[in-house]
Amino acid sequence: ATPAEPIEHKPIVLKEGEVLFSAVFGFVPPIRGDFGIKVRDRGEFDAWAHDYIPEVQATYIFPRMETETVVASMLKDRRAGFVHGPKGCGKSKLGEQVCARLGIPFFRVNFSEDAESARLFGSVDAVEGSLDWVAGMAELAAQCGGFLQLDEVSACPPGIALSMQWMMERD
Repeated sequence: ATPAEPIEHKPIVLKEGEVLFSAVFGFVPPIRGDFGIKVRDRGEFDAWAHDYIPEVQATYIFPRMETETVVASMLKDRRAGFVHGPKGCGKSKLGEQVCARLGIPFFRVNFSEDAESARLFGSVDAVEGSLDWVAGMAELAAQCGGFLQLDEVSACPPGIALSMQWMMERD
């Protein structure tokens, strides 16, 4: 067997406002090569969205390959990504901490067999003595360009899963 050839990476050209992935997440060099990412500023979001930007946990250790995959997927404007692994391995924390480092609002919905669609899509509810629309996590994420994480999708009731189809369509 011959030793693997080193991967030659093209020079990186950063767009205005971008920083290197390796500078934000500390992987030098990244597995698939470095690339530019934009770290958002709180001022880019309405004040209500600031509550959804997670705090950076300085002691969090990012899993190298999974972090690169999640960040690259977010940057390529994919409608969905899938992270899998055993319970308690840190799948949810990864999404949260990527958003924390990138300054992006993070919205999370945990599914169970008795989940209601209102948590995801919103509903009319009593608010301060009158009926009003209460936005769900998908609407909030869409309003501010945030990241919506759906946990335990395998436990999602079929009616909600069918309703989520529109979120995956580009138009």
